[in-house]
Amino acid sequence: MPPCKTESLASDLPHARLAVLHDCGHLSHEEAPSALLEQLVPFCGEVLCHPPVVMGGALAPFLRT
Repeated sequence: MPPCKTESLASDLPHARLAVLHDCGHLSHEEAPSALLEQLVPFCGEVLCHPPVVMGGALAPFLRT
């Protein structure tokens, strides 16, 4: 997806964070695993430790406490 479209999409989604992995195509986990994990691990840690309230806590059944 072109960066201009991802910026628009990210601005429309609540709690979204945009991370652009340069020189990477559709298989980011294979093409740039370190760069992907560098962005993904902190994001997952934030979401699991401080989940956003979505539709009255709709994420609650999926999160361990």
